[in-house]
Amino acid sequence: LLQELRRKINQVKGQINSSFGSALTHYNNLGYLDDIRETVVDNIRVLAVSAMHRRKVKGGILGNSKTGSIVYIQPEATYNHTRELNNLEYEEKEEIKKILKELTNFIRPYRPL
Repeated sequence: LLQELRRKINQVKGQINSSFGSALTHYNNLGYLDDIRETVVDNIRVLAVSAMHRRKVKGGILGNSKTGSIVYIQPEATYNHTRELNNLEYEEKEEIKKILKELTNFIRPYRPL
């Protein structure tokens, strides 16, 4: 199960990268992005959208620049994949805990040795 979860996690990470790349290309071609085009906020890749175009870009706003001229938006498709990734990472942690508990119980009788 752990191996399957990790395979799914890698698959979803690939989907995140491809959906972000397509959103980046799409909105850049429309001229909505600032010169920096993209950045990272709270360990999440986001689009650097000019403030005047923020309502035209679908997604979640994660912040803005100090001057307020740039709004950092995570594209909608990427946001959905990120939510799925968070669920899979939670399941992975739970599976690891389960494996460690089973291993501990298996080894427990041999503790005196």
